[in-house]
Amino acid sequence: MWKNKKSFVLLAAISILALFGCNKNKVSEKAGEPYDIYYCNSEETELVRVTYRTRETDAGKLIVELMNALSKEPKTLKYKKVKPDAVELLTFELNDDGQLTLHFSSQYSELSKISEIFLRAAVVKTMCQIEGVDCVAVYVEDQPLMRSVDKTYGFETAQDFIDNTGKKTNFSQNVNMSLYFANEKGNALKEVDVRVTYDGTVSLEQLIIQRLIDGPDVIENIEEEAVKKTIPKGTVVQKTAIRDGVCYVYLNKDFMKKLSHVTDEVVIYSIVNSLCEMSSINKVQFMIDGKTVPAYREMSGFDGFFERNLDLVE
Repeated sequence: MWKNKKSFVLLAAISILALFGCNKNKVSEKAGEPYDIYYCNSEETELVRVTYRTRETDAGKLIVELMNALSKEPKTLKYKKVKPDAVELLTFELNDDGQLTLHFSSQYSELSKISEIFLRAAVVKTMCQIEGVDCVAVYVEDQPLMRSVDKTYGFETAQDFIDNTGKKTNFSQNVNMSLYFANEKGNALKEVDVRVTYDGTVSLEQLIIQRLIDGPDVIENIEEEAVKKTIPKGTVVQKTAIRDGVCYVYLNKDFMKKLSHVTDEVVIYSIVNSLCEMSSINKVQFMIDGKTVPAYREMSGFDGFFERNLDLVE
């Protein structure tokens, strides 16, 4: 019953947009225009593009046709489609400003991190070739796709996704993240928005901690922010794991070194607050050389679970 209802919603949306597209969203005078559609390679390490010739000529119908093309199995075993059958396009809207919003079924939320990036990249890069489509936003049902608890991915362009980079994987994405460094006095946190390249070779949570370890000196255009490093020199992220909303962070013993210019609380919550920007993380637990430790410097309760602390943020 529900499946039929979804099909009806999609068909209704397609009919409306087809009528709308015949007018002001016409792309060409004839069918058979070449478009690139995207798959991933068999190793699932990079996006690959294949030329596809369309039958339709207006934007509304092209969106449907190209999405259907992404849903089909590629003709060669060298490639894999990036859109699982369970992830359905429910409806979409294209406004006069070139902003295309795609509403997918709830199964979209069940994709792994790298599978989600591949799918979103393939969809955005494919759709942005259509005349009249400048950027694309992904929704799950009627909710925008979230990159953190309170921030959405918003509208993205084809240029937001980078191909053919790195050695272990040939695909990466520009990711915006919020990192929390110490203020000038070292007794509070300051939020800094950072844009980094994420290629999937490490988990996103590991990348966040590593950026904190690297410190603000290697981040461009934040000199004026007057922020300081919060993680002691020599700290190594051994591994991370997320289970039931808890991120388990495994660090080496160098993390226990004292930073003279930063309070213990600021050190701990720089990591906790930064990680809790991810929608999949609500709490953090620390492990030092594989074991819980009862106290961090003079701060007790270090073997417990830490939640976001916004009282420390300036």
